[in-house]
Amino acid sequence: MKHQIFHDLTPEQLEKAVRRFAEVYCERFRPYQAEARWRDSRTLEVSFNVAGIASRGSLLLGPRALEIEMKVPLAFRLFKSRAVRAIEEEVQPWLAAARRGELP
Repeated sequence: MKHQIFHDLTPEQLEKAVRRFAEVYCERFRPYQAEARWRDSRTLEVSFNVAGIASRGSLLLGPRALEIEMKVPLAFRLFKSRAVRAIEEEVQPWLAAARRGELP
């Protein structure tokens, strides 16, 4: 499943926003073994476990869109749109903060 979040940020602003998102995401969802690691300079891989079922996805930092790709286990397919919406809601404030120059 793929989803795009369009942005108007520079590559540096986008990276700062996604790095901050990853830090907060991992801390907030620590009970679900949330992890984020950079596969390369433009791709962040995220994973978590719910009820013993692992889910994973990636965020590709594109020039005009942050592309989210999630591998949703069959047991959670009914909730995939909710999962994408949750990620977008978590990312948007960091994109806005980066746009305003509020991220170190």
